[in-house]
Amino acid sequence: MRRLPLSLRLALRQVGTSRLAFVLTAGFLALPTVILLVVNTVASVSDTSDTAWTALASTAAAATLAVPLGLAIVVMVAANLLVAARRNERTFALLSSIGASPSALFRVVSANGLLSGLAAAVVTVVVGIPAAWLWQDAITPVNAVAVALLAVLAVGFGWAASIVPALVATQVDVTRVLRAIPAPARNRWRTDRIGLALTVVGLAAMSLGAVASLLIKQLYAGQDQPDFWLGALAGFGSGALSQFGLLLVIIGVALALPALFRMVGRPLGRISLSARLAARDAERGWNRSVSAGVTVLVTTFASSRSR
Repeated sequence: MRRLPLSLRLALRQVGTSRLAFVLTAGFLALPTVILLVVNTVASVSDTSDTAWTALASTAAAATLAVPLGLAIVVMVAANLLVAARRNERTFALLSSIGASPSALFRVVSANGLLSGLAAAVVTVVVGIPAAWLWQDAITPVNAVAVALLAVLAVGFGWAASIVPALVATQVDVTRVLRAIPAPARNRWRTDRIGLALTVVGLAAMSLGAVASLLIKQLYAGQDQPDFWLGALAGFGSGALSQFGLLLVIIGVALALPALFRMVGRPLGRISLSARLAARDAERGWNRSVSAGVTVLVTTFASSRSR
């Protein structure tokens, strides 16, 4: 254990103190890769003449759901890791005071995401392959290359979720944290405006994708149809544009949540004291509030996509 790098030792210690959260994080990160693995395994043993193309097309179609879902889960996990990074500010300040560089602090936090990604890769293999066999009601061969690529994708999801919290950890104010000085109130108008801009751009992308999809359906509804591959590419592009727009909306709403808490809290505060205190606490502890809000957004997104 002592031979491991400091970042991994600290990450393993944090995993030991919050095992349930670690298991849930790994399970969420593995959800999109499990979906892709099941689809790829089932399509690889289809009865069509060109099995390779069938598996590729089926996996690409499933990716239009799984990849946006995975990115939304990355945002949710990143919000939770950001809360953990804020909670461990004193540890980061102590490390920095004894000579730890910003890059070392970055590695400490990113190691948590890396471990979560590795656990998600294990869940992808352990759950995805038996789930595909259960779906087919038979034990069939598995594409080892696809399994390896999806495991790497799961690790990438976990590491990507830790980038923003790791950057926040490198900017810890050592003097303020060690002297237990409360953090000064920050003007978050820039973040609010960025979130509003992302939401508007995301809604525009969703609308454009929906209009393009309707136009493509109209073009292929008659007898004289355009080229098949052109239509397939256009359909895939319109669907990807809509999914990307939805992801931008989720990120934009997450960034604008403190402003939304403030807007909702002001009129409600005039009605009852409890609503005013709740709005004030939500705005002051914006990192915890954003984490909870993003969890609700991602859960709603996942449930709507599964229908």
